[in-house]
Amino acid sequence: ELQQFASVASHDLKEPLRKIQIFSSVIREKHLNNTPEATDSINRVIESAARMSVLINDLLSYSRLSMEQLFTPTDLNLVVGDIVKDLELQIAEKNARIKCGNIPILEVVAGQMRQVFQNLLSNSLKFTDSQSRPEITISAERVSGLSFEAAASEEGEWCRITLTDNGIGFDEMYLQKIFTIFQRLNAREQYEGTGIGLAIVKKIVEKHSGIITAKSRPGQGASFIMVLPVRQTH
Repeated sequence: ELQQFASVASHDLKEPLRKIQIFSSVIREKHLNNTPEATDSINRVIESAARMSVLINDLLSYSRLSMEQLFTPTDLNLVVGDIVKDLELQIAEKNARIKCGNIPILEVVAGQMRQVFQNLLSNSLKFTDSQSRPEITISAERVSGLSFEAAASEEGEWCRITLTDNGIGFDEMYLQKIFTIFQRLNAREQYEGTGIGLAIVKKIVEKHSGIITAKSRPGQGASFIMVLPVRQTH
């Protein structure tokens, strides 16, 4: 059913939405030059259509996670490096500093893990305090078991990856809520987003036979911790 939805959404929802965006822009450019109130209204239509387009794309990403994918040994350091390049405008705009320690080679679906780090890094850049310089650190170590508290072990069959930021943080009483689809802790007016990003992250981690959690306090940043197998057994 999710795959059927993905097929319908990719065409039947996106095509009329594209027309709303195109014709609204045409009306604004050709007919509303001297009518500020109407221009403001049509701008709101265009902005809402853009938000809906992002929502549809996020839902498509979520639904496609139900499809089988091929696990391959992947250098996640290169994946993170590519994402940092993609986010360079946001990083420069916020004067952010990103440090990434060495991540072991893991058997993963490379495209899906790219989504994980893209969503986590984007969130850390988004939920920042305007008074301080964003600092994001990614660290990794092999561990002895599938546990957030597992002891470090050079030969461990699992890898614990932690992404820590110094952003606005959140109250841990909402921990389960942040990983639930469509759930948001902050007003849309303050921070953009569809409320799907962390749900996608959780689903990907679980499809990799891993676990994920977060630790945070309001105003004191957040840490996202995931434990993934070094090699897949299925």
